[in-house]
Amino acid sequence: MRSINIRPAQVKDAEQISKILNIFITTSSYNVHEHPYTPDEIENRLKLMEDNGYGVFVAEDSNIILGFSYYQQFRGASGYRFSMEHSVYVARQAHSKGIGLKLYKAIENHACKKGYHSFTAVITSDNTRSIDFHLQNGFSEQGRLPQNAYKFDQWIDIVFLYKFLQSSVVKSEKSS
Repeated sequence: MRSINIRPAQVKDAEQISKILNIFITTSSYNVHEHPYTPDEIENRLKLMEDNGYGVFVAEDSNIILGFSYYQQFRGASGYRFSMEHSVYVARQAHSKGIGLKLYKAIENHACKKGYHSFTAVITSDNTRSIDFHLQNGFSEQGRLPQNAYKFDQWIDIVFLYKFLQSSVVKSEKSS
């Protein structure tokens, strides 16, 4: 593996992103979606996140996407506008090479520059590797929802992890 380039995602990345994401959708409970995404659906999501100013990044090596990360508003109500939910996906063949951390740092830095207040991670309880990753990167577990999702004929517990970001938007919004 050569030097990994972390860069903003582009519409042209949609097909490779969908392949990475769909492996997790079709073979694990780490993502509770039950149907794979088409490249067109990913392209539309990329455009929507870009239009809303959210960060979407890819890890690339020789034009091959090895992973991606993104964040978006945690929930739809306007009161959540400073609280973001994020995801990081790394192709299985690229695990344990530090790519997930690089992708996570890219979205965290982007969110901090935008002035967002917090990141929430919503992780299935069997994804202990992701839970450990988040705990090692300053997140704290805030709760578990037992049997909150259903996939592959089994109930899945959901874990919420939370981290405050360095933000000044709330202060500037209050002072205006």
